[in-house]
Amino acid sequence: PLVLPQLTLSNKPLKFRDVGQYVGIFFQSTHRNMFAPHYTEKHDAAVGTAHAITGCDLLVGNRCMPPSITKQLYTALVDCHLTNGCEIIPNTDPSLFQILEDVQICFLRQMLNLSNNSVITPLFTELGVMPICTRRTSLALRYLKYLITLPLSHNAFSALWENNNLCRAGSQTW
Repeated sequence: PLVLPQLTLSNKPLKFRDVGQYVGIFFQSTHRNMFAPHYTEKHDAAVGTAHAITGCDLLVGNRCMPPSITKQLYTALVDCHLTNGCEIIPNTDPSLFQILEDVQICFLRQMLNLSNNSVITPLFTELGVMPICTRRTSLALRYLKYLITLPLSHNAFSALWENNNLCRAGSQTW
């Protein structure tokens, strides 16, 4: 709206913010994709963690850390940022999702000491790591399976049901 309504809580005016965080998920009201800040926050966290692991590799000895150890560190410290929120944030914006995919591919190449021009598919087959798109989709589907098996009285099931009703009514949902 052109003129924002004045909202109060305990007779104190509330301030409007463009970006907010709720239960670890970042939202933005001024971008066409409301989850854009979440992708950038998680990208930055994953890059920082990946750089820390790479720094450890250099401290151990010039690229002497075995890929099996580096893979464990990746799984424990980087993958959690790349998959964060995937249960409720589907990959609908390729440009935002690409920044997460780039972190994964860059790190896997460094893990195997490959150049930036190396073929991508062998990275996943050699290391036994799922591509981040497949992993996020798998986790989202597993969460959906969990939701639909909940009792009808459960709040999470009710939220899913109401979201489905809104979608069928032609309303915009997420």
